[in-house]
Formats: sequence, C-alpha cells, structure tokens
Amino acid sequence: MTKLDGLLQKKVQDEYLTPDEMVDYIIPYLEPYSTILCPFSKVDSRFVVRFSEEGFTVMYGHIDTGQDFFNWSPNELARVDYIIDNPPFSLKYEVIKRLYDLNKRFAMVFNIGGLFTQKISNYLGENQHFFSLLIPTKRTSFKDATNPNSKVKNPLFLSVYFNNFVMENEIVK
Repeated sequence: MTKLDGLLQKKVQDEYLTPDEMVDYIIPYLEPYSTILCPFSKVDSRFVVRFSEEGFTVMYGHIDTGQDFFNWSPNELARVDYIIDNPPFSLKYEVIKRLYDLNKRFAMVFNIGGLFTQKISNYLGENQHFFSLLIPTKRTSFKDATNPNSKVKNPLFLSVYFNNFVMENEIVK
C-alpha cells in the first residue's frame, strides 16, 4: 500500500472533477510549450485535455492507475516545469509539503477557507515559503468523480490556485 492509498482509505470521498473554466484560468500564467505534471489526474482529466490542446507537454498520474504523487522521484520530475492539479482536499498539508520539497513551480486548486489551517500556516511561516493566490472571479462548480453524471456541486467556498510563481507582490483577480 502506498502512502497516498493509506491516507485516502481514512478519508471520505473528496475527489471532484475540475471544469474547463478553472483550468483555463491558469493558462495565461504559464510559459508556452512547458511540461506540466498533473499528478492527481487521468488521461480524460480536464487539466490533461486542456493543457494538451494548448500545446503543453503533459505528464499525468493517478493513484487508481498506479502512480503515487508521494513516490515520484526527482529523476522522474527532472523535465517538469510545473505541477498543476486539483489534489484531494483531505491531503492538502501533505501535498503542500511535498510540492515545496520538490522545488518545482506549482499551482494547486484549493478551497480558500480551508487552506490556512494552523498546521499549514506554521509550516509555511517556519520555512519562509513564498506563495501567491490566483483568485478566479467566481465560484467554481465541480462534479463528484465517483459519479461524473451527478449534479454539479456548487460549493459555499471559493476555490483558488495556491501557487509559487504567478505574482510576487500582487493579488490577481
């Protein structure tokens, strides 16, 4: 059992499908023809599809297909320019820590209200990690990955891109 498997077995369903509008929001901030890793996505993910359509080289992986984000080696990630995805919400702390350990540019979709827990705030502050937030102009609706034909989830919270490359001194709306 991988680290991700173990963590996910303890959690409730928190995998939701990201719509094109959310994927499209980050594209203007990416260098053209870059290589992007989507570590929580399958081939039909909107991240994989939209980035490919825009001319990016896309690597992807999902625990269901045997790729565990926590086990990707630095050699496997050597040609990756960005790591971008919508990770399981229940693993946000573990994902953030791993992203900073990898020392790659990243952008992850997170619920702004649940992003800054005491644990995450302490980690970011103690390690003096830079981050910025890319804030869409409206709330994002997601579909439950276990039932893609389900009704769209209209969350009460705002989803943002928590990232380390968009803007150093500005909030982008």
